[in-house]
Amino acid sequence: MKKILNILLITAVLIPFLFSPAWAGSRNKHLLETVIIGTGVAILGTALIHEVHHNNKKHAYAHNSYNNQRKYSKHSRHRERHPSHCRKHRGWNKHKKRGHMVMEKVWVGPVYRNKWKPGHYNRRGRWVKGHYKQILIREGYWEKRQVWARSDR
Repeated sequence: MKKILNILLITAVLIPFLFSPAWAGSRNKHLLETVIIGTGVAILGTALIHEVHHNNKKHAYAHNSYNNQRKYSKHSRHRERHPSHCRKHRGWNKHKKRGHMVMEKVWVGPVYRNKWKPGHYNRRGRWVKGHYKQILIREGYWEKRQVWARSDR
């Protein structure tokens, strides 16, 4: 019923625009009123069309689409298992190591700073454009780190 009413209302609003008037008057006489009415009709038409097409849909956005899923099913007795049901068993194996420490040699790269060199003439009298020049602040070096190597049993 709502869709039929909206379609009839849209048709009633759009019928006057189908007929061309015999005399419209000067070109700029009612320009502001025309722009305001046209904007209002566009906004109202968009709202009505959106209501017809998207009447019963729940708003779902990409960044929070997880809210659309039901936490529980329709049946009141059924509940999904809580994700922490396995946590009580984790304490039993705490005494067992699941890996070991390993010394690893890692290369730490050099650190540079970019400094702007303004444009200038070189010794031959030619113009050199301004550019960034990399200045070495700290050289690269090898570093020993302890890393946890996991072993699954």
